[in-house]
Amino acid sequence: MPSLTIDKLKQALRGGVRSNLFQITIVKVGVNVPDVPGGDLGENLSILIRAGQIPASTVGSIEVPFRGLRYKVPGDRTFDPWTMTVYNDPDMQFRGFFEQWSNNMKGLASNTGQLDPTTLYGAIEIRQLNNQGEIIGQPWTLYSCWPSDVSAIDLSADNENTVSDFTVTWQYQYWTHQPYTDGPNADTVTSGIS
Repeated sequence: MPSLTIDKLKQALRGGVRSNLFQITIVKVGVNVPDVPGGDLGENLSILIRAGQIPASTVGSIEVPFRGLRYKVPGDRTFDPWTMTVYNDPDMQFRGFFEQWSNNMKGLASNTGQLDPTTLYGAIEIRQLNNQGEIIGQPWTLYSCWPSDVSAIDLSADNENTVSDFTVTWQYQYWTHQPYTDGPNADTVTSGIS
């Protein structure tokens, strides 16, 4: 019989995980990173990321018709674009970082780009933090990422009491979350659920 007391919920939830406690880090890039006052770009950019998501996991469905019924089998996996929102720093160096990365892929004026994958792609790690600010488990890692869209920044005299920000939309090949998913060097998954 299911419990009807709040005590069981308190035991299971243990305070819960807060969606505003997270850390997102760009861990590999082939772009020349600008000098940023007060620390390295990765650390400062991680602090200035206002929003992101833990990525979705989508497996399509193949319907096989059979005598008036539909038998569903797992289809192909797809990875939707992933978006994050970044606060502007006072010198707009982070905006410049993404503009430079985009320009290296396909020049705005020259219409030429680099072919070396080490300069085109990066990886992104998404970590959930607990109420003490400690990392919970392993990160979700997005592999072979590149920024496909660096959004416009709306400017308006009506925007009072706001901090300027912009979004970056990423394309990526796949993501992993160890030990629950296979990784780039693994063939099978060992269950991390106990």
